[in-house]
Amino acid sequence: MRVGLIQCPLWSALIPPYSLALLAAVLRREGHSVCCFDFNVKMQRYITLKEKLVTASREKEAIDWYDREDVLGIMERHDFYVGQLIDEVLEKNLQVIGFTIHDTSRWFSQEIAARIKQRQPSIKIIFGGPSCFRSEVRSQFLENENVDGVCIHEGEIAFKNLINSIEVNDSEDSCCPGMLYKRKNSAAVESKTSSAIRDLNAIPFADFSDFDLRFYDEKGLPLATSRGCINRCVFCEESILWGAFRRREASNIYAEICYQLKKHPQVEYFHFNDSLINADMVMLGELVDFINQGNLHFWWGGQATIREEMNREFIKKMKHTGFSFVSYGLESASEKILKLMGKKFSLPLAQEVIRDTHAEGVYTSINIIIGFPQETWEDVIMTEQFLKRNIESIDAVFLHPLVLLPHSQLYRRKKEFNIFTSNGDGIRGWYVKDGHNDFAARLEKLKFIENSLGEKIHYPFSKFP
Repeated sequence: MRVGLIQCPLWSALIPPYSLALLAAVLRREGHSVCCFDFNVKMQRYITLKEKLVTASREKEAIDWYDREDVLGIMERHDFYVGQLIDEVLEKNLQVIGFTIHDTSRWFSQEIAARIKQRQPSIKIIFGGPSCFRSEVRSQFLENENVDGVCIHEGEIAFKNLINSIEVNDSEDSCCPGMLYKRKNSAAVESKTSSAIRDLNAIPFADFSDFDLRFYDEKGLPLATSRGCINRCVFCEESILWGAFRRREASNIYAEICYQLKKHPQVEYFHFNDSLINADMVMLGELVDFINQGNLHFWWGGQATIREEMNREFIKKMKHTGFSFVSYGLESASEKILKLMGKKFSLPLAQEVIRDTHAEGVYTSINIIIGFPQETWEDVIMTEQFLKRNIESIDAVFLHPLVLLPHSQLYRRKKEFNIFTSNGDGIRGWYVKDGHNDFAARLEKLKFIENSLGEKIHYPFSKFP
């Protein structure tokens, strides 16, 4: 089969998209012809030649990639180039195209899919990725006449099986666990669940051969050592959507590092795409030992949780392997809020880990969530004061308003947390009945911390007025 894989904006342009490279490796091992298209990096590079592409909230002209009208507006302004990207796809005479969908790439992807279908209706369009794990979102995708199917779980099995089925039967009518799809000449949708991939070591190493690494902002590659999360934070969907925590063997991870460095000698670092790089400290210790013994030269990092095992001695050992950046999920510096969130660490431990990490020369960033249902101004001030006390050990603070995610415990326990919703918007459309926690109140608290910490503050891919 001739299969295309597309990543649309907005996503990181620092390094190539991991999901496309991984799926390409899986499909090529099955004997399929695969072409990967990173419209995200191409579009970002093109736009910045024409206008200022801004995503940070303090810029008035920032594009809100969660907002359909904002996204369609930028596509209209650069319609000629968007057409060139579509031409590039259609020239390959593809039979199936898979889109990796994140919340920030949803609207761009839907518009590209519509334009492809308009010009070549026979191409099968399949959506997959993190956004498709949510039942309410994938239902909306299935109602879209331009989308033929949705991969609702890990694509390395489900998407591969669908491609194999289409190749054999010239139809997607065959049963493919992990897929939702439309039958031929019928509005009916078949649905079957799929179990999570148990052995991550069996997945082939990601194939980045379609990506020109010179296009990216940094000389790095993504890598994943695990799936799922060991934590059960009430605001998060990670453990619910991914299922049980699973991880690769340290020897398998090290083998991929060696493989990628040999194939791409220009690569200087690896970004670990895990929910937590330190979810399994035994595996992490073994990987550190492999790297130390291998005499390889690269730097690496990712997201981590606060835990006692991240002591000064272990961080020093990690640093010796090239461990150079980390983002800790602190979320709040109020003990009350941490407990309500389901966090397991204390603030004294958090302060110690943050200071030890930075002292070892590791770029240390902190994630903070503002607007937890029971959060008061006193809790916000506690967080602001903690950050100020430790500001010399913090290189960046990523500030987020609390998003009410539909599969999180917080959403399922709305009554317990006194949460009400006015529409389906998990960013702006929820509030606490007493009136002290709506979107406007959350923005006020965000601005308070931003004004206090200044340039240390960064935001995700959206604008907040």
